[in-house]
Amino acid sequence: MPFAESDGVQLYYETSGDPANPTLVLISGGGAQMLSWDDRLVAMLVAEGLRVVRFDNRDTGLSQRFGGEDDVDGGYELLDLASDVLRILDDLGVESAHVAGHSMAG
Repeated sequence: MPFAESDGVQLYYETSGDPANPTLVLISGGGAQMLSWDDRLVAMLVAEGLRVVRFDNRDTGLSQRFGGEDDVDGGYELLDLASDVLRILDDLGVESAHVAGHSMAG
C-alpha cells in the first residue's frame, strides 16, 4: 500500500493511469475518504489521458489519525490539509498537477 510519510504525517494514496500523463489530484471533503471519488469516474479520467491521484484525508480511511477522543478538530488546520497534497505529490515526484475537490476541498 502506498503511503506518503513526512514530518510525522502518514497519508494513504492510490494512483491510476500512466505516470507520464498530466496528473490530476482528486481531493475529498473533510471527513470523506478517497472512495468518495467513484472508480468509474477515475477510469473515465484515465481514459482521457490523465494520471489520477486519490488519497484518504487525515483522520479518514487508511491515513493517520490525529488527536484524541476530546479533540474535536484533530489539532490541525486547513493549511495542514493543503500541505498534505504537497506531501503526496513530493512522494510521487510530481512537480505540478491539476486539482479538483468537492465539499470542503472544492
